[in-house]
Amino acid sequence: MARCRACGLGDMVRSPTGSLVFLADEGDHRAALLVEANEAGAGRWIPVPLTGTELHLAAGEGDRLWVGGTVNQRRGALGDRLSEAYLVKLNTRGQVAWERTFGGNSERTIQGVSSLPSDDVAVVGQDDDKSWLARISADGQIVWEHRFGSGALTSVTTVGGHIFVAGFDRVDDHAVGHSQVNLVLWRFDGRGQPLGRDVIHENVGNGARVWPLWFVRQWASSDDAVYVFALWSEQLAANPLDAVKVTMQGQVVWRRQLPQSVLQARTPPVDRGREAHCIPKITILANGNPLIACSTDKAIVLSELDAATGDVSQASLERNRARTGGSVAQILQKSGEILWLFGQGGTRCGSPGTSRASVGTDVRQRT
Repeated sequence: MARCRACGLGDMVRSPTGSLVFLADEGDHRAALLVEANEAGAGRWIPVPLTGTELHLAAGEGDRLWVGGTVNQRRGALGDRLSEAYLVKLNTRGQVAWERTFGGNSERTIQGVSSLPSDDVAVVGQDDDKSWLARISADGQIVWEHRFGSGALTSVTTVGGHIFVAGFDRVDDHAVGHSQVNLVLWRFDGRGQPLGRDVIHENVGNGARVWPLWFVRQWASSDDAVYVFALWSEQLAANPLDAVKVTMQGQVVWRRQLPQSVLQARTPPVDRGREAHCIPKITILANGNPLIACSTDKAIVLSELDAATGDVSQASLERNRARTGGSVAQILQKSGEILWLFGQGGTRCGSPGTSRASVGTDVRQRT
């Protein structure tokens, strides 16, 4: 794979020609696009001077891309946290059309982006202690916005012009992290009209101190359903990855947990006994089934969920001994039953690599 100073690959989208576009964070307010990437290692790195952090990528119409994140993080006069939401419109050649910031007197962030018809984009993030959802026009103006939920980590996806937001909402008046919360799916139409609020997991934490360590960063959707994948921790215990299939009307079809998503920490004495999560990556296969990749030090565990029943089948991709650590950055089903897993080793910065695996038990790898 082409080399870059980036320490990891971020979001991935397909270009109009069918090639892959990755977003990579080089640090110090530098980002890069890897365009025309493929399994043979070809690709071009294009530096992009983006000022935001914690960036997320979405594909728009034609060759257009959206990147959202956070900028101007600081402390107010009373010590309160302040930041602005950051959104960039650019193309696959790295040419920036415009940059916009939203907010200024609150802790405003963008935690997810998803494209809409008419070259608009839906963004979701935090606005102090509330979740913030907005539709942004092609020229960077807010068409409409909503505030709801708890302000904890949220994610957004769009299907057929409808907008789905998953996040945590309070059960009582206590701050998230100190009390019970519900995992909730909010549904909106393209005009911003609420279509429903559906609780898909009640009383997360059962009164314990709860922090969502990694939550719904990647959605999976099909023509008739969305899949919500959530992780959270309670004290020293990490909850297994919770996978839920939800209809477009907000009804839960099935729910499954994946114990293989919980790892035992191995760094005493500070983390002795503390469980941690793998960072899962999710895609929808050609057969309609969700596939989850979970990285451990020794292997990458692939879990395929039957779309109709939620039944789980698994395969394991053993790591190259010279490449321990790190995690899968993205999954792509190239053709037939062949998968490509894009990622990077966890020991140092350098060139990302690819692994090749087939769906099922026949697993192969290359770097």
